[in-house]
Amino acid sequence: MTTPDPTDAMLVSVTDTRVQTLTLRVSTKFRFQAGQYLKIVHGSGVLIPLSIATAPHRLPELHLHYQSTSAPEARLIDEMLAASKQGSCEFNLCGPFGDVILGSVQHEPLLLIAGGTGAAQAAGFIDQMAISPPEHKVTVLLCADTDADLYLRAWLDNLDAPWLEAVFIADARRTPDNRSLIWLETQAETLNDHRIVLSGSPGFVYAAADTLTRSGIAESALESDVFAYSNHPDT
Repeated sequence: MTTPDPTDAMLVSVTDTRVQTLTLRVSTKFRFQAGQYLKIVHGSGVLIPLSIATAPHRLPELHLHYQSTSAPEARLIDEMLAASKQGSCEFNLCGPFGDVILGSVQHEPLLLIAGGTGAAQAAGFIDQMAISPPEHKVTVLLCADTDADLYLRAWLDNLDAPWLEAVFIADARRTPDNRSLIWLETQAETLNDHRIVLSGSPGFVYAAADTLTRSGIAESALESDVFAYSNHPDT
């Protein structure tokens, strides 16, 4: 994959929340499609991927969702955010990346399955559809370890979108008994005519995909950027 040239961005604001929303104002040359992601270029040269949580009509402003963890890349973002508080607010970005996009026409019902901050990609899809409502039903399943991690709940609850159904499930178990996986298993027979998009960590995406295929959903019906950069853990 060819890496696009970096583009300049200014960090406008950061929310003081468990999952932070980073608001960036980007160069006018930056273009993307709903569902894509970008990579923040750290000063060391490390590229840190984050999904774009808004639709293109909001440019030159866009949102990224970020939660601080012990992962090396997260520590680099923590470092950059700490520097921004001292007045250094310029970011370099590469992108866009990702082949899983909303597209201009929705021909079938859509199921968005998102784990953790993978909800950012779902938010980008929904933000786009909010200005051009789809003819078919859209369901978003948001999964997290705790209720506090279901950070899009308030936004979705307040969204005037009769075409959208939001399902929130908190369960930290990494087993087939996880309530999100059970929900997918029980709903599978109703999903054969759906476009299904999965986002989140590779472990989450593959666990959800495995549940769906065991329940009769064809692999070809499942879309995720994870499939392009991470192999199944059993291979």
